Amino acid sequence: FASANYLNHEGITYNSNYERFTGRIKADYQAKKWFRLTGDMNYSHFDRNYVDNDGDTGSSGNLFALQNIAPIYPVFYRDAKGNIMFNNEAGIPAYDYGDVTNLGLVRPYLNQSNPISDLLVNTSNSEGNTFRGVGTADIYLPYGFTFTSTNSAYVYESRGTSVTNPYFGQYKSSKGLVGKSHSRQFDLTFAQRLNWHQTYGKHDVEVMLGHEFYRNTNYYLSGSKSNMSSQGNKELDGAVIVQSTGSYLSEYNTESWMGRAMYNYDDRYFAYGSVMRQASSAFHPDHRWGTFWSIGGMWNVKSEEFMLAYDYINDMRLKASYGTTGNSGIGNYIAYGTIGTGPNYNGQAGTTIGNPA
Repeated sequence: FASANYLNHEGITYNSNYERFTGRIKADYQAKKWFRLTGDMNYSHFDRNYVDNDGDTGSSGNLFALQNIAPIYPVFYRDAKGNIMFNNEAGIPAYDYGDVTNLGLVRPYLNQSNPISDLLVNTSNSEGNTFRGVGTADIYLPYGFTFTSTNSAYVYESRGTSVTNPYFGQYKSSKGLVGKSHSRQFDLTFAQRLNWHQTYGKHDVEVMLGHEFYRNTNYYLSGSKSNMSSQGNKELDGAVIVQSTGSYLSEYNTESWMGRAMYNYDDRYFAYGSVMRQASSAFHPDHRWGTFWSIGGMWNVKSEEFMLAYDYINDMRLKASYGTTGNSGIGNYIAYGTIGTGPNYNGQAGTTIGNPA
């Protein structure tokens, strides 16, 4: 199986759009009567121009912030005759930024900003790629045993570009600001299952033993510079004064061992039990593993003979279950004492306590 898809979606504001190409291929191969392989791969590339802080109507980069500006304040610079003036360097109308540069008038709300102009001359872009590959092997063994190994890899990477124009607003004195960022997420999952399933007359028994390992790695890199040589050059090498740089690496993984047994008699009475031994790197090594279990049962009342008289009842089941679970969503490295790099003291790096263990 193979497919391809192309999407081009225009936004409702200036310079907002989303473009994406997606491709997929999937194949099944019955190598032997007892051996089956399955592969599934997805790839997509996207390119997105978006409104800065588009979820916040109070952001200077959001067109909807205009609803909070009183109508007495102008959108453009105008000359004495009321004609709209132009910024020859930018090649667009001269927009009013509510600061003292326009007849000395200061706008109390969102001064040094103009949402329309910001959309036209600023840049907020991200482009990237995603890939997911899943490979599965099924081995059919004697006596009702089946071994399944499912392994997957997922990669997501994104490159961000932001440019604040050098013509208007608060960054005019800095001659513009360009920022770059790159992030990558890499996930690996390895799962193995051994299933046994047999029927003995009206008795149906199924047992599963399994193991799973998951690893997540996140990388991030960013930097920004001011004093741009040209707004058309949206790379860091097109500006000269370093404003900020940063990077980090974050890792997380879990490992699980599990077992489950299910039994039903004549599709009327069902019982099951499961147990899992799981570890998460979010916890301290001395408290990393936890054991969770569950039991349950069901009675298919509709299958009983005394229910035949009630043909207006399509289904009736009585279920009960009880189990335990855990929560590892506490954040990475919270069980460790961390140290952060502090300010630069005469060329020497200072350190501070980032988080107590």
